[in-house]
Amino acid sequence: MKWNLRYCLIVVYNKIVLTKTYQLCRNYVFRFRYKHLPKSYESIRNNLIEKKKINVAFFIHDAAKWKYEGVYRCFEKDERFNPYIVIVPFAAGSVTGYNVEENMMKTYSYFKTTHKVCLPYDANSKKIFDIRGTEFEPDLIFYMNCWHECGKYKQFSYRHNWDKLQAYVPYAWMISARYIEHFNRDFHNCMWKIFYETPLHVNMSKQYAINKGINAVSSGYPMLDVFFDSNYVPNDSIWKKQGKRKKRIIWAPHHHIYEKNRCANFLFVYNLMIQLAKKYENEVQFIFRPHPELAKKLDFCVSGWNEQKRKEYYSVWENMPNTQIELGDYIDMFLTSDALIQDCGSFTAEYLATGKPMLFMEANKEVIAGWNECGKAIASHLYLSDKGAGVEDFIQNVVIAGQDSMLEQRLKFIENYIRPKSGNASLYIYEYIKQQLS
Repeated sequence: MKWNLRYCLIVVYNKIVLTKTYQLCRNYVFRFRYKHLPKSYESIRNNLIEKKKINVAFFIHDAAKWKYEGVYRCFEKDERFNPYIVIVPFAAGSVTGYNVEENMMKTYSYFKTTHKVCLPYDANSKKIFDIRGTEFEPDLIFYMNCWHECGKYKQFSYRHNWDKLQAYVPYAWMISARYIEHFNRDFHNCMWKIFYETPLHVNMSKQYAINKGINAVSSGYPMLDVFFDSNYVPNDSIWKKQGKRKKRIIWAPHHHIYEKNRCANFLFVYNLMIQLAKKYENEVQFIFRPHPELAKKLDFCVSGWNEQKRKEYYSVWENMPNTQIELGDYIDMFLTSDALIQDCGSFTAEYLATGKPMLFMEANKEVIAGWNECGKAIASHLYLSDKGAGVEDFIQNVVIAGQDSMLEQRLKFIENYIRPKSGNASLYIYEYIKQQLS
């Protein structure tokens, strides 16, 4: 029943919401809807200018999607700001309300020893409470993604916080041409500020958003700051110990099996990837890094799969001598790897910044054709595979033998287009907000 409802919603979304006709009609109907917001936010900003201590809340429900580390640390060094993470319930995704409390506790455990954290959850009563009226009531909120759907927990919704400054850094480097989703949702038009990856993304916001991108700022992408920090030393202890140093490959399958772009290749290659891991056991070790939503799809949505079968498959990756599963933070994983095999748009620019080779699996020819101009420029610096074809060749020749023919042109592209012009995106965002509130 859950999947039937979810499938119907996906069909409606693909056939109606993602069409140009719908966009034009929506833009016309709501052309005046956001006109009042700049003045409203200006009033909130003016009230904060005189405040001695400003609470900066980072709303997050999944540690794997945490992209604000550098921004958080910049605010942490300034005595005028009180930054903290709020673990919010997540009721969106493949199955509404899937393990809400369990996910909150898991995310809390990840952050509690390294960050100041607010967990708005009472374990005894098993109730989620509002942070308004507590010491954690925010003045400025950063959201972790534009799909910030909290189901019945409306107190964490952007529509519940009109009296706060609300900001957003895209949850991924946007390469898709699905402009409605990434630039013109109600969420985008309602934010005080959105800090985009490049001036090109700001221009897309101005072109496609109903508010004409009035809240768009080009800052660079904060998550990539550490990739360009020559003083940063990544921790490679995440990799399972081997008898010798082997080539390290990450396989990161996406979960869009039924969505419009259908970019996921998992059902085509899940057996092949195990075969290759076994075949190259003496030369390569693998990290299986599935999208967090993939488990939900396989458990509830995909014909022929269920929770038991999915757990058995994941267990194979956990227990082979040269393989493992990792679901948390992936920065050090990326920096200590040798290559990435994936079909996830959000990882494409992020991993490219490492300078290492990447194989992108095309589930169909419409995937890259559906990328924006930034995405298509990036695609020309990737090794491409039609589903599973060419995967073994990539492992043998590019990774093991080191015949990386794209290396030089890839490094030039990174320097010219991926490295932030601001020098450090996190510092830029902090300085921008500090200036706005001085």
